[in-house]
Amino acid sequence: MNRDSEITEVAPSLTGLRESSGSKVRDQSRGLGESHFQLTPFQKTIVDSLLLVCALAMVSFVTIRPSTSMDEDLWWHLRTGNWIIQHRSVPVHDSFASYTMGKTWIAYSWLFEVLVSGIYGRWGMHGILTFTELFMLACIAGIIVLLSRYVSVRRAMALGTAALWAMLPLASPRPWVFTILFFILELYLLLQARERGRAAWMWPIVPLFAVWANIHIQFVYGLGLIGLFALERPLGTLLKWPTYSARLHAQWFWALLAVSTLATLANPYGWNIYAVVRQYAAEAAPLQLVHEMHALGFRSVTDWTALLLVCSAFFAQAKSRNNSPLMLLLLVVSCWFGFRAARDVWFLAIASTLAVASGIGSPEETHMNASRWKEWTIALPISLTLAFAALGAGGVDEGNLRKAAEKRFPERAAEYVDNHQLPGPLYNSYNWGGYLIWRLPNMPVSIDGRANLHGDDRLTRWADTYSGKRDWAADPTLAKANTILLERDCSLASILRSDVRYRLLYEDDVASVFRPVRTGDVNPQAEAAETEWF
Repeated sequence: MNRDSEITEVAPSLTGLRESSGSKVRDQSRGLGESHFQLTPFQKTIVDSLLLVCALAMVSFVTIRPSTSMDEDLWWHLRTGNWIIQHRSVPVHDSFASYTMGKTWIAYSWLFEVLVSGIYGRWGMHGILTFTELFMLACIAGIIVLLSRYVSVRRAMALGTAALWAMLPLASPRPWVFTILFFILELYLLLQARERGRAAWMWPIVPLFAVWANIHIQFVYGLGLIGLFALERPLGTLLKWPTYSARLHAQWFWALLAVSTLATLANPYGWNIYAVVRQYAAEAAPLQLVHEMHALGFRSVTDWTALLLVCSAFFAQAKSRNNSPLMLLLLVVSCWFGFRAARDVWFLAIASTLAVASGIGSPEETHMNASRWKEWTIALPISLTLAFAALGAGGVDEGNLRKAAEKRFPERAAEYVDNHQLPGPLYNSYNWGGYLIWRLPNMPVSIDGRANLHGDDRLTRWADTYSGKRDWAADPTLAKANTILLERDCSLASILRSDVRYRLLYEDDVASVFRPVRTGDVNPQAEAAETEWF
């Protein structure tokens, strides 16, 4: 019995010894593996720099395309910029559309228009493409820098790439590229002030608004962002959530909001700039009729990427131990704007990636990634070199960009109208109104992309006529028109081809030109042979 008990006692000891020895061997081998694959600080800097180059090169790869150099509204921005440069003042009354001629009009993006007019006048469409490409690079780089405050650069690059895909439809020469970049910069400065407890970080925001208010009406989003920061502490008290990261009192943010609002008055229109905000907020027709104002349709990868970011953001914040009232406010407000109108998906993408980064980040990671200037010093010159090399490729030279514009806009039809000196008034489609403002400066258009100027009634009436509804012939604008320029495949063009009251003058694979048959005209059947086909 004693001998058996001794053997029984010794067996567990041997088993424990074997397990201990095995664990030591595993620990030693794991340590050797880790030491073998561990990168030195210099190697890690090089690797992160190369990854940054890849991320920024992807921006160039997906945005350097002909469509990035043109947009339906770009052309009336160019014409407005030319008008401002010629008259050395900003317009206060409309002179581009026949049915709003003389109506009060606030060119709220006048500084952007002067800028793109100068770029186009010197470098043409290739200059516009370069402008858009550089701003998209700056926006994605800004998002990566913003997120690197909470997570590693590699995670920030992954989130920044997702934000790029969500915002890809906005890669066009529009004033909103300034808004996206300014919003990122403002958000960075506000977070620095909030988490460091130093109000000095906020003061660059004031001159930022003085410039922003002259470039894009969405500067009001930036004012709203300051308001969200000011509401963080009251909301945290209401929800009984800690606000440890908010080291700056709400009074500082309210003061910044007041001063920034005053700074927005440094524009040629003063307080009247807010009349445009009121117009856009009150109008309902653009949400139904203007493509960029439609809600996300979830028929593209970009829309699903935006939804994935939002779901990830709420999940990351729910799992985080440091629930932030600020992140909740940002997510809720960004979802309202981003899902309501596709043009605001950038707001949703930035807020969602920030919420994900702050939710999964750790204090150690934040400390390690507070400064990454070495990586950016290496990556930026290489990325810019690659971007300019891609811009110099033959596929996006000036000639090819012009050809792409001819396939998208009625260049040859407008040339026909101009050469044959067709009389006005002109009836045109909404999407081509901006182009015709620029291409036919002596013929006022019937409607264009300035939705706030035309109002809900005119937009609705145009949509009913354009889609060929039953009362299309009762449209007074169409009845008064002497020249009608439409997309070749639109419903109204198909109706006019078979209507004896209208004669087809010109047609190519993009556009059709009609004129009404008035009393005393030559027999339209006899004139049919004179129609020009291309």
